[in-house]
Amino acid sequence: MPIWDDIVDVVVDNLMFDLHKTVGRMFQKVADRIGWGGRKPDERQSPKAFGAWAEDRAGEFLESQGMKILCRNYRTGWGELDLVAKDGEFIVFVEVKAGRGVDLEPELKVNRHKRRRMKIAARSFAARKNIQDAPMRFDIVTVEMDEGGNVKIEHEENAFTYEGR
Repeated sequence: MPIWDDIVDVVVDNLMFDLHKTVGRMFQKVADRIGWGGRKPDERQSPKAFGAWAEDRAGEFLESQGMKILCRNYRTGWGELDLVAKDGEFIVFVEVKAGRGVDLEPELKVNRHKRRRMKIAARSFAARKNIQDAPMRFDIVTVEMDEGGNVKIEHEENAFTYEGR
């Protein structure tokens, strides 16, 4: 009987290895399609998937600059924050703008209506986390990819203020 146990073990190991490879390939195809992982997106990718990919790159960039990402895609009924980070004593609310093959003008992409919605979402986040007294700022990160697949990331600190409407 021990030989049958060995044969069963070998067969199960091979099946599990093949299953693992197959599932891994399937997951990678799905991840590539929706923009997860470090791979660069391609032109077939949806704008939503490209935006998610850009938000991941922006988060990695901010972390490389010493920030700590506290939250991603914080949503309220009135607005959304792409990223919330901590930079020293500051709580930083980040809007990520992504583009393919075009130069982005971040100040043009974040109009006063978007700024107002971000401020409302920031107030909500601060109240929920009980950090209303912390100094806050709003940053814009642009992630651009040219036709050759080269990625350029720009970070505009303190792009607009919390005060005012």
